[in-house]
Amino acid sequence: MKFTYDSLDDIIIFDDVISPVYQDWLFFSANKKDLTWLRNDNASLGSADPNYEPPDSVNQFKNGFCNIHALYEGDEEYCALNLEKSNTYMYEYGGKSTIKSELTSTFMPLALEISELICAKFLHRMRINSMPQMESNQVLLPHVDTDIPGWSVIYYLNDSDGDTIIYEERCDDMSELSHIIENNKLKIRERVSPKKGRAVAFKNDLLHSASYPKYNSRFVVNMNFFEKPDYESKKDVNINYS
Repeated sequence: MKFTYDSLDDIIIFDDVISPVYQDWLFFSANKKDLTWLRNDNASLGSADPNYEPPDSVNQFKNGFCNIHALYEGDEEYCALNLEKSNTYMYEYGGKSTIKSELTSTFMPLALEISELICAKFLHRMRINSMPQMESNQVLLPHVDTDIPGWSVIYYLNDSDGDTIIYEERCDDMSELSHIIENNKLKIRERVSPKKGRAVAFKNDLLHSASYPKYNSRFVVNMNFFEKPDYESKKDVNINYS
């Protein structure tokens, strides 16, 4: 039986989604001293709602900080994952493709492995996010990455702390995000602890939060998959590091 987006669970956790030797290589590549990072001090809400100003009770600390290394992303680009050719994993770029990093090819097999498990068709974004040790495991603001049907995937590059928290509540319209955050007491559906080789995939409309690491730097790969490259209806894709 071929699984589909609608037939799969809303949240799926995979341990050792890739081989241990490949796990080691990816973390080594992400942890190189000369890798270039972009600092983001507004990561949780990012560009989801440019006019939204958090209430006084929500300080900048909860809105989040992380370092970003872009592997593949953009406003009108996608990677079409062709899983139909027998015994061959292939991908081709469509739209306005931009490869941001010399590590893109290193990490693309990870995206292909995960795409097969969740029956995803189009990779829209893939990036490495890292957070240094902080004073506490502060839970950051809830958000969604995008309001387009598909999957958000977090792959944990190393053993760390700072759980990813996924809520029961959903948001399928970015313009409603701030209202949901301010007017709902969110109910936790799943807490996922960072473990090297683990990946969590969840439907794009599920609200979720990252947490700061207290004891060890936290490295993850953040990926977004779409069911189809329907960019005319796309409102925005948030910048976050769940």
